[in-house]
Amino acid sequence: MTIYIPMEIIQLLLFPKECFKCIKTYNYFICYIWCLLVVPGKKTTRKLYRHCFFFRKDVSSWCRFFTEYKWDYTEVIRKMFLLLLNLFPNELMVHGKIQACFDTTLNAKDSKKVIGIQKWDNHSGNADAGEYIIGHHWGVLGITGFFKNQYISFLISFKLVTGKLAKSQWKCNQSGQAEPLKIWDVAHAQILQLNQWVLQSGHKLRTVEDAYFANKPFIQPLLDQGIDVVTKLRADAVARLDPEPQSQKKRGRKPKYGKQIKVRELWNLTEHEIVTVQLYGKIQTIEIAVADVCMLVNAS
Repeated sequence: MTIYIPMEIIQLLLFPKECFKCIKTYNYFICYIWCLLVVPGKKTTRKLYRHCFFFRKDVSSWCRFFTEYKWDYTEVIRKMFLLLLNLFPNELMVHGKIQACFDTTLNAKDSKKVIGIQKWDNHSGNADAGEYIIGHHWGVLGITGFFKNQYISFLISFKLVTGKLAKSQWKCNQSGQAEPLKIWDVAHAQILQLNQWVLQSGHKLRTVEDAYFANKPFIQPLLDQGIDVVTKLRADAVARLDPEPQSQKKRGRKPKYGKQIKVRELWNLTEHEIVTVQLYGKIQTIEIAVADVCMLVNAS
């Protein structure tokens, strides 16, 4: 069996050395990453031990590494982001800003004993995968750069999304009451953490999401932090048109918003245009409707 491992990963494994308190812990970390690349199937402790011929230790040593040795996972991610930014300063600047992308993914699991496992609706559109998946729901955050003729995304972090049945993550409000994390909280935690690193590097952040995240509870906290959000509106999204011009001057303040509509109604309210765009790598001619609308978020 031939295993391809890119040479760039060697440089990525060198930078977090100073994040570990001792060289022994760092050596375990390096071997752990290499084993993840070569061990097929489930990454159990015993499999790691069997495949790690270049760092011969017993199974109990690996167990102690996962349970007792302490190292800062967030600091490792931060240094990896700064390294990527130093290696590709021009490629990772998309229209003047660092561009992040966030989405979620489902990971099926056979055992129900692992924390966080429950039944999730499958929205992948793949009929063979079934209507639901039993497993973990992960929030995935990456940064996108333009390299030669294509966009490439570098994964930055994964966070477990807690569910309504298997509540595995909590937060405390200002009054000290604990409540389970929602999917928006997980997304905000990852994006706002990245935003701190981006601001420290002297840049600004933009984030891109699909239509599932096009709602005020997700968008508004990001806008309040000065983060631009690019997303696709859902067909049932509510918007307001510009106020219609008044033929006669009326008493009182001028209306700030016009008629309230659903986004899908724009197709019948405005004139259509024919444009040529690139969709999924192909040049296509499509018919579009364009209109300026105001969404119910306090965008600045």
